Amino acid sequence: MFNDMKKILFTFIFVLISSYLYSHNFSFFWDFGSCYFEGIIENNNTNMKADIECLDFRIEMNNGFGFAFSPLNYLCIINKPLEENNHITTFGNVSLFYDFFKFQEDVELSPFASFHFLSYEGIEKTRFDFGMMLKFYFPKIWPEEMMRAEEEYHLRGELLSSRIGVRVLNNNTEVFFDVGVNLMVLVMLACNQRE
Repeated sequence: MFNDMKKILFTFIFVLISSYLYSHNFSFFWDFGSCYFEGIIENNNTNMKADIECLDFRIEMNNGFGFAFSPLNYLCIINKPLEENNHITTFGNVSLFYDFFKFQEDVELSPFASFHFLSYEGIEKTRFDFGMMLKFYFPKIWPEEMMRAEEEYHLRGELLSSRIGVRVLNNNTEVFFDVGVNLMVLVMLACNQRE
């Protein structure tokens, strides 16, 4: 099963590279990452998980294809004691997506596939997610400094996002649904609470 998923991922990478060579038009963006809270259905059990991705570097092409890389991802079960088999920290995290629906610059709907490897808990631990993602940007509600950062430093992150899909984690398959918040939003909310 894992070999089939590798074939799908490599096919997706091939299509992405081919479309890049065909289009030659792309944009580079980055953001601080996102924190997702999700429900998992696995073996008739429901678990709550946190999926935290720190730093996100993206190349988006004019034809809708995109590639993202994150140097750090942490996934853990919230409603269980912290044990070795309840979390995974990965340092190689790549995602491929295709924005087939866009509403101005505010909303994007994309099928995606992501592969997480180079695990701290053991090199053999890997994670593969695929499904649909809905992203909400709403650039007008960011502070003025963030708007300038987008123009000058290519900082652009979704405010909220939601994903539904299938995850293969260490050869176990689970269905997940999550809602994510940009890490910068969480930092700004925490700073406002202290004032």
